[in-house]
This record gives sequence, C-alpha cells and structure tokens, in this order.
Amino acid sequence: MECKKCKKDLPAGALFCPWCGKQQAHSSRRGRRGNGQGTVYQLANGTWRAEINVYSCGQRFRRTKEGFKAKKDALACLPALRASLALSARGDITIMELYAEWSAQHFKTLSASKQQQYQIAYAHMQKLHPCKLSQIRYADLQQVVDERDGGYYPKRDIKQVLSLMYKYALQNDYCTKNYAQFIKLPHQEPSKKDAFTQEELAAMWQDYQAGHSFTRYPLIMCYTGLRYGELALLEKAAVDLEHQCALGGIKTDAGKNREILFCDKVMPLVREAWAACDTRLMELSEGQFYKEYWAMIGRIGARQLSPHCCRHTTATLLAEEDVQPAIIKEIMGHSNYAMTTGYTHISRTEKLKALNRVAANPHHQGGQ
Repeated sequence: MECKKCKKDLPAGALFCPWCGKQQAHSSRRGRRGNGQGTVYQLANGTWRAEINVYSCGQRFRRTKEGFKAKKDALACLPALRASLALSARGDITIMELYAEWSAQHFKTLSASKQQQYQIAYAHMQKLHPCKLSQIRYADLQQVVDERDGGYYPKRDIKQVLSLMYKYALQNDYCTKNYAQFIKLPHQEPSKKDAFTQEELAAMWQDYQAGHSFTRYPLIMCYTGLRYGELALLEKAAVDLEHQCALGGIKTDAGKNREILFCDKVMPLVREAWAACDTRLMELSEGQFYKEYWAMIGRIGARQLSPHCCRHTTATLLAEEDVQPAIIKEIMGHSNYAMTTGYTHISRTEKLKALNRVAANPHHQGGQ
C-alpha cells in the first residue's frame, strides 16, 4: 500500500500517511488473499488496482496495474502480474545458484554413478557458473559444449545437465525460454562392440611391461568385467587383497555390490594400483582416463575399441574357455544369461575348433 499523495509505502491498514499526513480512507477497501497471491483494492476514483509484492534476497519487488472497472477484472490480472514479478525477483539467479537448487532436488532420484557423471559435466561449464541465467543465450551454451574435450558423450552430458536445469528453471519461473534445447552435438560414430583379440591383449601386456603403468587399468578391466564407472568408484577399502576380490559394481540389482574377483594373472597389477592410491583403486579423472586410454590404443596399434569393450573381452574369454553360462553371468553381474550372450564375440578360429570337436566325436563318424 502506498500514499496517494507522496507515494511512499504505508503500514497495512493506515488511514493517514505518517510522512505527509494525507488521509488514506478511500483506499482501505482491500480484498484479502493468501500470502504471495497478491491483492486488489478500490481507488478513490472507483476503479480497481491489482498489486503483487514479493520479497527476495532482502529486496522488495512489486508489480501493480490499475484502472479496472470491476473487481473481477483486477483479480483476473493477478496471475500475469505474478509471473512477471517472478522473473524480476528470480531472473538474477546465477548458474551456480541454479545448479545448487536443482541438484539438491534432482540428485535424490539418481544413482551415485549418475550423480558423478553430472558433477563432472557441471565442472566443465565453469565459465558459466557466475553468469546470471537471464543474461545467458544459446551461443554461450554452445561454446561451452564445443570447448569440452573428448568425443560425443562428454559433450552430451553437458547438454543433459543444462537441459534438466533449464526445465527446472522454467517450472519455477526463473526463465521463459530453454536455450539448452538448441545445443548441437557432434556426430556420433556407430558404437563398436567387440572384444579385444588375443594379439591385442598381448600387445597390452607388452605396453604395460614397457613401463606404461596406466595400461594396468584396461588389463584389470579385461580380466574382471569391470566397467569404467565401476573401476572409477571402487574404494581401496573395498578391495580384499588376501582373498583376491572386491565389493563393488553399478547398474542393475545383479550388478550392484557384487563380488568382483581378481585372477592370479592380474593380482600383481591390482596390488600395484592398491599401493599407489589413497582412497580409490584408480585415482584418475574421467578426462585423464580417456586421454591415457586412447593414447594406449594408438601405441599398441589396436582397433579403436571403447573401454567398455574390455568388459566384452571378459565375457568372450570365459565363453571361449567353455566356462558354464551361469558362472559367466555371475562374474559379469548380469540379471540373465541372454544379456551375457550379447557380450560374447567368439572368433572364427574358436568357432571352427568347436565344430571340429563335434565332428571328431565317435558318434558322428558315420559319413565321409
């Protein structure tokens, strides 16, 4: 409420202005509404005024509109005033503040690995952190995505986080437009799902023995079935060197908190990694891991297979050794063997050996 004469704020229900003494009786016909819903009241000239007040960060934000002939018209105007005021009161929110508010709610529904994925993406949009949401445009977002090192997936993660943050901002009237939806991502090469060959594995071992300590991690993954995300989250305290196992895993119920086994061949690598780390078995950032991984692939002359193909290698090695399907499923942490079969890539040589074993069976010696 403001004075009709000097326009200064008045205490609620004041009949006279304490500043200029002007009588305010004619403006006392206010309609009481819920807190934050706004109010309408009749002016001395008989018309109606709609008014919204919001207090944010110690400041008062107000929107008014008057000249309505009927009270119902003033009431109908309140939602539009409220939306307009919300943008003024909240439009100065920074990306850092928005992320803190959004993540506090959204992370409750996410797994630990997904939270880490989003945290990494957020860290790589550092130049946006102090910027006000109201001043950011599409070009700013696209530049951050383009400058992110790595291929398709790291850039996709940034777009996902920004899209979710903008969705939250729209729901809470922090903005009126989602610029994240216009972000363009690089072309995604078809995913190559295969297993490393025996020759490529031998080249990995040679690379490790030549002094490239990083290569121990892909080798551990190839002989355990560990995903990159599982290895990155594996706590040092969860590793039992004496019994050659660890407790970890992500994804499905069958994969979470499963027993991860280390065969004799990789135990020296596991011990070396364990001795070198403080809290986690592998203390490399995602960016460092992928940089080192692709450098290794280049050194050994292997095919451009992703780190996830190390997991495919585990399943394939087990299948080629005629390990029982139930055991392979347990090692891989799959909920069913049908999923496991998608991870096996038996070579032509091994298939031919299997056929020859069948043909050599005495029960099949009838024909020539």
